[in-house]
Amino acid sequence: MQEINLQNAFRNIPSDLAEACSMSDDEYEELICAKENARKVERDFHDLREDCPICGNKGQVWRWDRELQMRVVSTCKCAYAKHALEVVKHAGVCMDWAEKTADSFHTPEQWQRSFKKSIVEYIAGGTGWLYVSGQSGCGKTHLCTAAFVELVGDGKSGRYTTWLDLMQKLDAAYYDSEAYLDILKPLTACTVLYLDDMFKSRNNDTISAREFSHTMRLIDARYQNPDNITLISSEWTIERLAAFDEALAGRIAERCGTNIIQIAKAEGRNYRIYSKKE
Repeated sequence: MQEINLQNAFRNIPSDLAEACSMSDDEYEELICAKENARKVERDFHDLREDCPICGNKGQVWRWDRELQMRVVSTCKCAYAKHALEVVKHAGVCMDWAEKTADSFHTPEQWQRSFKKSIVEYIAGGTGWLYVSGQSGCGKTHLCTAAFVELVGDGKSGRYTTWLDLMQKLDAAYYDSEAYLDILKPLTACTVLYLDDMFKSRNNDTISAREFSHTMRLIDARYQNPDNITLISSEWTIERLAAFDEALAGRIAERCGTNIIQIAKAEGRNYRIYSKKE
């Protein structure tokens, strides 16, 4: 975006000379800033759905500082929003991430309302890991994506990956240590990681020793940094995970604390199937 030319931006403001004459110097300067903020330019923030009512899409907000007797410019929140959108897109989240918000999650049943409430509370807190278990189609990815977008929207670095996709990539690079670390490092270094569908079954509910090793290496690396936030969705309950490997489950449970949400399996809770029957 081009820099604002102040000589042109503040020209002929205000247009009503009588209005200007009735003002103090401070009031006049405040009016100039207000009118400049209201001046709208063509939106180049193509990812934003609406014009910004604060700065007129310029990305900057002017105000008159009476104490300093000078015009002060600050970055508008729409510029931060644009940055957040770019972070989300580069994180690798699914194409329809913008539609996966807490508000867009339908809650006709009590378990859905409780699920949504827990996620909203987690987003408001913004700390600790999150573990969400439940059957396919119950909305895990929808609400975990909503939480992930909110977290990286606050300026945190983030990465998203499905567990199956990550396992395939790490398997392919298993005998090339440099390539292996190139895949793993961004996922261990980012502040927020969303690991989607952990332990998704490909072979009759079995997890290979190599898949477990990949997973443990990632979780342990993130566990070592208490500032990291890890979001995990899975069809495995935390109890099943503990029965499989206590060390892995213990690390996740410790970092999650109370942020463990488990949706009991029941007929009709796969919205991908049953919503089409309604």
